[in-house]
Amino acid sequence: MKNRTLDCIEQFRTDFIRQLVDYKRKNGLANEELAKMIGCNASYISILTSATRPLKIDTMVEILGALGFDVRMKIVNPKLGRKRLVRAKVK
Repeated sequence: MKNRTLDCIEQFRTDFIRQLVDYKRKNGLANEELAKMIGCNASYISILTSATRPLKIDTMVEILGALGFDVRMKIVNPKLGRKRLVRAKVK
């Protein structure tokens, strides 16, 4: 169970980095410009896109929200056959 949870978190992190890099490339943004949009410094953008440090899910959701992404997570209980879509509310 623990390995499966860690796999899901790692997949979310990988998707986050891919989305961030794609957003930066498609909008022709330098690290400094992206950092200003998010509210951090350019060196933090380098850390994010290089995947050199672990990231908390709430940090990733907050950053994606600041860029206008609609973040959704699906919670599934395969034993009960229930699915629930959770939409992250970003302040």
